[in-house]
Amino acid sequence: MKSPSVIEFRVGPPGLCFFPIINGKPLLSRIRQFNADISSNEQPVFGYVEFAFERILLKKPPDLPDNRNSIFACPCGDLGCGAISAVIRRDGMLVHWESLGVSNDLGIDDGSPWLFDRPSSFSFDWQQYCDAVRQRK
Repeated sequence: MKSPSVIEFRVGPPGLCFFPIINGKPLLSRIRQFNADISSNEQPVFGYVEFAFERILLKKPPDLPDNRNSIFACPCGDLGCGAISAVIRRDGMLVHWESLGVSNDLGIDDGSPWLFDRPSSFSFDWQQYCDAVRQRK
């Protein structure tokens, strides 16, 4: 079994957004490396950052259909424009970000997210993940 990835979170000014850094590389850079059609305008989801962290710690329900959590969105902040999102689930001492892709909250087309081939998922040690949320910079 592959070792869990290491995550850290950087909080943007003034505490309204967060940037996931996975194994030392920003998640958005990883996504753009393999998915050229991702807009250069994609931004961290803005809003009260504590609510976002409650979602990724699975204390609050996801903000998109199909159990998906927004991670990056259009600069306007409207999830209807589309958001880079993932299904976040816990399995024992691991937390998984799965089915990374683009989805929205409008149910356009057939409502299915457009999933990335790479990166498609990450797994993290639950304790390290929780510590990263508490120690965010």
